[in-house]
Amino acid sequence: KGLMTQGMVCHQTFKSKDGNWLFPKDIVKKNNKYFLKKTNEEVYSGRIEKMSKSKKNVVDPLTIVKKYGSDTARIFMVSDSPPERDMEWNISGVEGSFKFLNRLVRMVEETEKPKEIVNLDSVDKNTVPLIKIHQTINDVTEGIEKFNFNVCIAKLYELTNSLSRLNVTDNIDLNIKFFGLKILSQLLSPFAPHHAEEIWSMLKQKDLVCNIEWPKANKKFLDTDQVTIGVQINGKLRSKITYDKSLSNKEIENLALSLEIIKKHLSNNRPRRVIVIPERIVNIVI
Repeated sequence: KGLMTQGMVCHQTFKSKDGNWLFPKDIVKKNNKYFLKKTNEEVYSGRIEKMSKSKKNVVDPLTIVKKYGSDTARIFMVSDSPPERDMEWNISGVEGSFKFLNRLVRMVEETEKPKEIVNLDSVDKNTVPLIKIHQTINDVTEGIEKFNFNVCIAKLYELTNSLSRLNVTDNIDLNIKFFGLKILSQLLSPFAPHHAEEIWSMLKQKDLVCNIEWPKANKKFLDTDQVTIGVQINGKLRSKITYDKSLSNKEIENLALSLEIIKKHLSNNRPRRVIVIPERIVNIVI
């Protein structure tokens, strides 16, 4: 029903001293300079431009697939930028996507299946990990509908980090973590189908994850009395705080300033200014 103009895939260009275009696969970087792999001859680095055969700034996706797998290539390509904008092909971004998928698999391997299943819908609505899980379901679902695939991947990263920090002390915590990993498998499926199926199988689930009904966010956990926001210092994110919506701006400020990492950056000095935007961000100016 609608046409979306796709952005271009871009890559840096390279030229030899005699002015010939060179393939990126033939170049190696040393001490912020570029050299030909075979001859060690220094080459000129040009602008980052849309990939074209004439300028040889092209990368064969099959080489990425052979080394890292197709799921890594897919995750990287949709996580870099919105589909309507240009993206720069960067090998470090590919490696980051590869590490993310491997980290997720390791976390599943280290998580036991709960011996007793708990109905998590009956758990207190202010349970932070459950709030994060249902917010992620909601955000990824909306992101797919709006073609904001890069936002979806960012939310999957956040949920993975949240579950990895979850300190499992009882059966309810284990149920929450196990539930969160199942949701991650489902939400990951459109972007990295092979890893999603592998994770689903490792969690001892029946059928294929692609045949399972898409998860729905429980509004109980979306409409909560608590909110989690970032705490910045001079515009750079340093930590996060979770607080009750009834707190005043001054109480939110005090909570942010009480964080150990914030105290460390302040070095016992008072900040020049603290900007509190309720339910969005706290920015500390030093």
